Amino acid sequence: MLAVGLGNGLQYALQQAFPAMLPPSIPSDFHSVIPSQINTLYLDSAGTTAASVDGLVGRANDWNTTGAINATQGTTGNKPTLRRVNNLTYLQFDGTTDYLSLSAVPFQMSDDHWVVVCAKPLSFAATNDFFTLRNSASANALICLRYDSDQKFKALWRDDAGSLLNVPSTLTYAINTAYVVSVRKVSNVKSLRVNGVSAAPTDSSAPGVSTLNTASIGASNSTTVTNFVNGTIYAVIYGKGTISDADLAAVERYAGSLGGLSL
Repeated sequence: MLAVGLGNGLQYALQQAFPAMLPPSIPSDFHSVIPSQINTLYLDSAGTTAASVDGLVGRANDWNTTGAINATQGTTGNKPTLRRVNNLTYLQFDGTTDYLSLSAVPFQMSDDHWVVVCAKPLSFAATNDFFTLRNSASANALICLRYDSDQKFKALWRDDAGSLLNVPSTLTYAINTAYVVSVRKVSNVKSLRVNGVSAAPTDSSAPGVSTLNTASIGASNSTTVTNFVNGTIYAVIYGKGTISDADLAAVERYAGSLGGLSL
């Protein structure tokens, strides 16, 4: 177990060890944005100037260099800020304009897939979309991990016909607290977990087959960007393929450790 309040040495070790800390049995087609890996962050979207603590971030490189899906933001006013507080490193999103975009995401709604986010919501006055995958040719098909105005985490899928498949958490979750939230689809069974525990009844309706080829972190990525996150993100790890309960738990523990959590 990793203790809450990680020291500088352990935090640095975690940063350098990723993805070696994760079990080799997890599906190999996975991607990440890990702010504690500061060497993957840049001020500019082209990746020429290294990011610095308390400065803006215009690019976060994926660890998967052979199939990299890098997150970028070219507009200065839309860039999140890199912070380090109590030895924890994260991206700060302002809830108004900040987000990162990803392109060429090779997902289909019909694929088995999973997403793990460690984040701290700072407001429930509006909808906060921490991670969204969308079909760029359609406003219909999407996968979304959301913290909503009712203080519930929600896993959202929208099928090819535009029908919304909503898996909301049974409980509510307070702001100013870090959580590890994960969503998973295996065949048509879709689930939501918070801090390693099932947080909602599973949904087994078919989500469609559309290709999802764009994504965003910190907001929706519809034609008009909305649902900006007011909060912090410590880790986003997502992948295509079937992930076991044990391996999902291992990814959750790793993501949680970056937010100071022990799961």
